[in-house]
Amino acid sequence: MAVNLVFVPGRKKGHVNPVLNGFRYCLGKTKNDTSYWRCCLHKSHGCKARMAEVWPSSTRRGCYFHHKMSLFKHLKRDDLAEEYAIPDSEIRLSFKMIGAIAFVPEYDVPRVWRLPKPLLPADMVPFTNYYESTWVGTSATDPLFSHDMWNFHDSTLMLLPHSTNIAEGWHHGFNSMLSCSNPTIWKFLDCLKAEQDLTDLKMTKRMMRERPEPRAPKWVRYEEQLQRIVESYDDYSNTLTPCRKYNLDFVI
Repeated sequence: MAVNLVFVPGRKKGHVNPVLNGFRYCLGKTKNDTSYWRCCLHKSHGCKARMAEVWPSSTRRGCYFHHKMSLFKHLKRDDLAEEYAIPDSEIRLSFKMIGAIAFVPEYDVPRVWRLPKPLLPADMVPFTNYYESTWVGTSATDPLFSHDMWNFHDSTLMLLPHSTNIAEGWHHGFNSMLSCSNPTIWKFLDCLKAEQDLTDLKMTKRMMRERPEPRAPKWVRYEEQLQRIVESYDDYSNTLTPCRKYNLDFVI
Protein backbone atom coordinates (compact mmCIF):
# COMPACT_ATOMS: atom_id res chain seq x y z
CA MET A 1 0.00 0.00 0.00
CA ALA A 2 1.39 3.37 -1.03
CA VAL A 3 1.89 6.06 1.60
CA ASN A 4 1.53 9.69 0.50
CA LEU A 5 2.65 12.62 2.61
CA VAL A 6 0.90 15.97 2.27
CA PHE A 7 2.16 19.14 3.95
CA VAL A 8 -0.19 22.11 4.32
CA PRO A 9 0.74 25.67 5.38
CA GLY A 10 -1.94 25.92 8.08
CA ARG A 11 -5.10 24.37 9.51
CA LYS A 12 -7.66 26.90 8.27
CA LYS A 13 -10.05 25.97 5.48
CA GLY A 14 -8.33 28.31 3.03
CA HIS A 15 -4.99 26.60 3.71
CA VAL A 16 -6.05 22.96 3.74
CA ASN A 17 -8.81 22.57 1.15
CA PRO A 18 -6.85 23.83 -1.92
CA VAL A 19 -3.98 21.45 -1.13
CA LEU A 20 -6.26 18.46 -0.59
CA ASN A 21 -8.35 19.22 -3.67
CA GLY A 22 -5.19 19.54 -5.75
CA PHE A 23 -3.89 16.27 -4.38
CA ARG A 24 -7.19 14.54 -5.16
CA TYR A 25 -7.14 15.96 -8.69
CA CYS A 26 -3.61 14.64 -9.28
CA LEU A 27 -4.75 11.18 -8.27
CA GLY A 28 -7.48 11.32 -10.88
CA LYS A 29 -10.18 10.19 -8.45
CA THR A 30 -13.69 11.52 -8.03
CA LYS A 31 -14.72 13.04 -4.72
CA ASN A 32 -16.70 9.97 -3.68
CA ASP A 33 -14.25 7.30 -4.85
CA THR A 34 -12.20 7.33 -1.67
CA SER A 35 -13.12 4.14 0.16
CA TYR A 36 -9.46 3.08 0.16
CA TRP A 37 -8.18 6.20 1.89
CA ARG A 38 -6.80 6.09 5.43
CA CYS A 39 -5.33 9.36 6.63
CA CYS A 40 -2.94 9.79 9.54
CA LEU A 41 -3.13 13.41 10.67
CA HIS A 42 -0.77 15.44 12.83
CA LYS A 43 -2.47 17.73 15.38
CA SER A 44 -5.58 17.03 13.41
CA HIS A 45 -8.63 18.37 15.25
CA GLY A 46 -8.80 21.27 12.78
CA CYS A 47 -7.66 19.30 9.73
CA LYS A 48 -10.15 16.48 10.41
CA ALA A 49 -13.13 18.61 9.33
CA ARG A 50 -11.32 19.79 6.20
CA MET A 51 -10.39 16.21 5.30
CA ALA A 52 -14.01 15.11 5.73
CA GLU A 53 -15.17 17.80 3.29
CA VAL A 54 -12.77 16.75 0.54
CA TRP A 55 -12.72 12.97 1.20
CA PRO A 56 -15.95 12.23 3.09
CA SER A 57 -15.57 8.43 2.99
CA SER A 58 -11.91 8.31 3.99
CA THR A 59 -10.78 6.85 7.31
CA ARG A 60 -9.07 9.51 9.40
CA ARG A 61 -6.62 8.65 12.17
CA GLY A 62 -4.53 10.73 14.52
CA CYS A 63 -0.87 10.13 15.31
CA TYR A 64 -0.01 7.79 18.21
CA PHE A 65 3.19 9.69 19.00
CA HIS A 66 1.31 12.96 19.48
CA HIS A 67 -1.49 11.16 21.32
CA LYS A 68 1.04 9.85 23.84
CA MET A 69 2.75 13.24 24.07
CA SER A 70 -0.61 14.85 24.84
CA LEU A 71 -1.11 12.37 27.68
CA PHE A 72 2.39 13.03 29.00
CA LYS A 73 1.82 16.79 28.94
CA HIS A 74 -1.14 16.36 31.28
CA LEU A 75 0.87 14.00 33.47
CA LYS A 76 3.48 16.76 33.87
CA ARG A 77 0.73 19.26 34.61
CA ASP A 78 -0.26 17.09 37.58
CA ASP A 79 3.36 17.14 38.86
CA LEU A 80 3.87 13.43 38.23
CA ALA A 81 6.76 13.68 35.77
CA GLU A 82 9.41 13.09 38.44
CA GLU A 83 7.76 9.87 39.60
CA TYR A 84 7.33 8.80 35.98
CA ALA A 85 11.08 9.19 35.45
CA ILE A 86 11.76 6.49 38.07
CA PRO A 87 12.15 3.11 36.31
CA ASP A 88 9.46 0.56 37.23
CA SER A 89 7.56 3.10 39.34
CA GLU A 90 3.82 2.62 39.76
CA ILE A 91 3.11 5.92 38.00
CA ARG A 92 5.25 4.91 35.00
CA LEU A 93 3.64 1.48 34.68
CA SER A 94 0.13 2.92 35.04
CA PHE A 95 0.78 5.61 32.44
CA LYS A 96 2.05 3.08 29.92
CA MET A 97 -0.91 0.79 30.55
CA ILE A 98 -3.24 3.70 29.78
CA GLY A 99 -1.31 4.53 26.60
CA ALA A 100 -1.57 0.90 25.49
CA ILE A 101 -5.38 1.14 25.35
CA ALA A 102 -4.94 2.72 21.91
CA PHE A 103 -4.10 -0.75 20.57
CA VAL A 104 -7.08 -2.73 21.84
CA PRO A 105 -10.07 -3.16 19.47
CA GLU A 106 -12.10 0.02 19.19
CA TYR A 107 -15.31 -1.63 20.37
CA ASP A 108 -13.55 -2.83 23.55
CA VAL A 109 -12.02 0.50 24.66
CA PRO A 110 -14.59 1.36 27.39
CA ARG A 111 -14.46 -2.13 28.93
CA VAL A 112 -10.66 -2.32 28.89
CA TRP A 113 -10.44 1.15 30.45
CA ARG A 114 -12.61 -0.03 33.36
CA LEU A 115 -10.19 -2.90 34.13
CA PRO A 116 -7.15 -0.88 35.36
CA LYS A 117 -9.05 2.24 36.48
CA PRO A 118 -9.79 1.08 40.09
CA LEU A 119 -6.18 -0.05 40.52
CA LEU A 120 -4.47 3.19 39.46
CA PRO A 121 -2.60 5.25 42.11
CA ALA A 122 -4.58 7.89 43.98
CA ASP A 123 -2.15 10.55 42.71
CA MET A 124 -3.40 9.90 39.18
CA VAL A 125 -7.07 10.74 39.87
CA PRO A 126 -6.92 14.15 38.10
CA PHE A 127 -5.12 12.52 35.16
CA THR A 128 -7.61 9.65 34.90
CA ASN A 129 -10.50 12.13 35.00
CA TYR A 130 -8.91 14.01 32.11
CA TYR A 131 -8.27 10.79 30.17
CA GLU A 132 -11.82 9.53 30.64
CA SER A 133 -13.52 12.79 29.63
CA THR A 134 -11.21 13.51 26.69
CA TRP A 135 -10.50 10.10 25.17
CA VAL A 136 -12.86 7.41 26.50
CA GLY A 137 -16.10 9.09 27.54
CA THR A 138 -18.57 8.15 30.24
CA SER A 139 -22.07 6.69 30.31
CA ALA A 140 -23.42 10.25 30.25
CA THR A 141 -21.00 12.07 27.93
CA ASP A 142 -19.13 11.39 24.72
CA PRO A 143 -15.34 11.87 24.60
CA LEU A 144 -13.86 15.00 23.08
CA PHE A 145 -11.99 12.81 20.56
CA SER A 146 -13.92 9.85 19.15
CA HIS A 147 -12.33 6.41 19.56
CA ASP A 148 -11.82 5.94 15.82
CA MET A 149 -9.56 9.00 15.82
CA TRP A 150 -6.94 7.58 18.21
CA ASN A 151 -7.41 3.81 18.10
CA PHE A 152 -4.71 1.94 16.15
CA HIS A 153 -5.77 -1.70 16.48
CA ASP A 154 -6.99 -2.06 12.89
CA SER A 155 -4.11 0.04 11.53
CA THR A 156 -1.62 -2.29 13.22
CA LEU A 157 -3.29 -5.38 11.77
CA MET A 158 -3.16 -3.80 8.30
CA LEU A 159 0.54 -2.94 8.74
CA LEU A 160 -0.21 0.78 8.37
CA PRO A 161 1.83 3.47 10.13
CA HIS A 162 0.30 4.66 13.41
CA SER A 163 2.30 7.85 13.61
CA THR A 164 3.45 10.69 11.36
CA ASN A 165 7.10 9.97 12.17
CA ILE A 166 7.85 9.41 8.48
CA ALA A 167 6.78 12.97 7.74
CA GLU A 168 8.56 14.30 10.83
CA GLY A 169 11.76 12.56 9.71
CA TRP A 170 11.58 14.12 6.25
CA HIS A 171 10.88 17.53 7.79
CA HIS A 172 13.88 17.22 10.12
CA GLY A 173 16.13 16.21 7.22
CA PHE A 174 14.96 19.11 5.06
CA ASN A 175 15.51 21.55 7.93
CA SER A 176 19.05 20.20 8.29
CA MET A 177 19.60 20.80 4.59
CA LEU A 178 18.45 24.42 4.93
CA SER A 179 20.63 24.87 8.05
CA CYS A 180 18.75 28.03 9.07
CA SER A 181 15.27 29.10 10.17
CA ASN A 182 14.64 31.82 7.59
CA PRO A 183 16.42 30.96 4.32
CA THR A 184 16.35 33.19 1.27
CA ILE A 185 14.05 32.15 -1.55
CA TRP A 186 17.09 31.17 -3.63
CA LYS A 187 18.49 28.88 -0.96
CA PHE A 188 15.05 27.37 -0.44
CA LEU A 189 14.70 26.62 -4.16
CA ASP A 190 18.19 25.14 -4.29
CA CYS A 191 17.31 22.81 -1.43
CA LEU A 192 14.06 21.80 -3.13
CA LYS A 193 16.02 20.90 -6.26
CA ALA A 194 18.51 18.90 -4.21
CA GLU A 195 15.67 17.10 -2.47
CA GLN A 196 14.06 16.31 -5.82
CA ASP A 197 17.36 14.92 -7.12
CA LEU A 198 17.60 12.71 -4.04
CA THR A 199 14.02 11.51 -4.54
CA ASP A 200 14.69 10.72 -8.21
CA LEU A 201 17.76 8.73 -7.19
CA LYS A 202 15.74 6.71 -4.68
CA MET A 203 13.05 6.02 -7.28
CA THR A 204 15.67 4.88 -9.79
CA LYS A 205 17.13 2.48 -7.25
CA ARG A 206 13.70 1.02 -6.54
CA MET A 207 13.02 0.59 -10.26
CA MET A 208 16.33 -1.28 -10.52
CA ARG A 209 15.12 -3.48 -7.64
CA GLU A 210 17.85 -2.38 -5.28
CA ARG A 211 17.04 -3.09 -1.68
CA PRO A 212 16.23 -0.01 0.42
CA GLU A 213 18.36 0.80 3.44
CA PRO A 214 17.43 -1.60 6.26
CA ARG A 215 15.56 -0.28 9.27
CA ALA A 216 17.16 -0.30 12.68
CA PRO A 217 16.81 -3.83 14.16
CA LYS A 218 15.17 -2.53 17.36
CA TRP A 219 12.30 -0.97 15.40
CA VAL A 220 11.84 -4.12 13.33
CA ARG A 221 11.61 -6.18 16.53
CA TYR A 222 9.20 -3.67 18.04
CA GLU A 223 6.86 -3.79 15.03
CA GLU A 224 6.94 -7.60 14.97
CA GLN A 225 6.24 -7.84 18.70
CA LEU A 226 3.40 -5.32 18.54
CA GLN A 227 1.90 -7.17 15.57
CA ARG A 228 1.95 -10.50 17.41
CA ILE A 229 0.37 -9.01 20.52
CA VAL A 230 -2.45 -7.29 18.61
CA GLU A 231 -3.17 -10.43 16.58
CA SER A 232 -3.50 -12.53 19.74
CA TYR A 233 -5.74 -10.07 21.60
CA ASP A 234 -8.63 -12.51 22.00
CA ASP A 235 -6.41 -14.90 23.98
CA TYR A 236 -6.30 -12.58 27.00
CA SER A 237 -8.99 -9.95 26.46
CA ASN A 238 -10.76 -10.64 29.77
CA THR A 239 -7.83 -9.68 32.00
CA LEU A 240 -5.40 -6.84 32.52
CA THR A 241 -2.97 -8.67 30.25
CA PRO A 242 -3.75 -6.54 27.14
CA CYS A 243 -2.61 -3.38 28.91
CA ARG A 244 0.45 -5.09 30.36
CA LYS A 245 1.51 -6.89 27.18
CA TYR A 246 1.05 -3.72 25.11
CA ASN A 247 3.24 -1.93 27.66
CA LEU A 248 6.13 -1.48 25.23
CA ASP A 249 8.50 1.42 25.73
CA PHE A 250 8.03 2.83 22.25
CA VAL A 251 7.35 6.51 22.68
CA ILE A 252 8.27 8.21 25.95
